[in-house]
Amino acid sequence: MNRFLKITGGLAFVLPIGLLIAATGTSCNTREDEGEVTVDTVDTDFFEQLNAANAVKFYEGILPCQDCPGVLTTLRIHEDSLTYRLKQEYLVTKGKSRATEENGAFSRSMMQDGLRTALRLKPNGGSNNFGFQTSGDTLLILLDLDGINPVSGKNNSLKRR
Repeated sequence: MNRFLKITGGLAFVLPIGLLIAATGTSCNTREDEGEVTVDTVDTDFFEQLNAANAVKFYEGILPCQDCPGVLTTLRIHEDSLTYRLKQEYLVTKGKSRATEENGAFSRSMMQDGLRTALRLKPNGGSNNFGFQTSGDTLLILLDLDGINPVSGKNNSLKRR
């Protein structure tokens, strides 16, 4: 039994040292492998698809009209090329509605108060500028002709679809 204690006592001292050496050897191998970089194509594809999906944003709503019930408006923003496509259908109570389409460039800027962001639309070959106040990424609120204050009323915004 005395001999058993001597062997067990010796193992109790040798075993932790052996584990320490094994752990050190493993960490050395890990350091050698750290120089290699692998790219997971699933993640890369996911982010490319996400960027493509966010490159085009669609907004829709009914904007005010002086001589009709409203203007059904669809705005498609192309973030990557800073261009837009605007479709407007003037709703009428009698007769046939009238629709227009235009393309142009857009820009973003801080508004005069320094707190809000404006989205300005400039049609190709035209002088009719639209302005919207952005509200997060889901709502555009039509600005007045001066481009300073939101148009009052319930039909003053486009919602992202």
